[in-house]
Amino acid sequence: GYKYYWIPYLWAKGYDKTHELGFDVAWQQPNYFFKKCNLAPTNRMDYVCRHAKNKKMGLMVELNNDIEHVFFQMRCMEYLDAFKKNGVLDKATMTYYQDYDTFFRMSTSTNGTVRGLYDRLCDIVDARQKKADAIFRKNKSYTND
Repeated sequence: GYKYYWIPYLWAKGYDKTHELGFDVAWQQPNYFFKKCNLAPTNRMDYVCRHAKNKKMGLMVELNNDIEHVFFQMRCMEYLDAFKKNGVLDKATMTYYQDYDTFFRMSTSTNGTVRGLYDRLCDIVDARQKKADAIFRKNKSYTND
């Protein structure tokens, strides 16, 4: 009765065959934020969003403490903008990756851009949770069993 989960990195062997390989649920890592991806084309996020939709996968928001640098602030904005533009925020499941204290650092940052990104992430999580709660309440049936 267990579920089989996978969060493959982009272009991992089998990343395009998650359900065929027997995984019940999968989230695609865009591998766009991190230093190793500085040369990643900006259209990567659109590709990843299309791929995840076509393969019935969720998506991962990836952050680390580099968020304190302007380049990575732009990367974070590109994640969130692409997720909004491609309907991910409304229709896909999402996971979040951070260094051990990235969200805390963002929440206490005196940098207006970093704090704004934190607030934007919180607004996304809050809106998605409210939507999930409403669906749950609508579908919940009460019995006297």
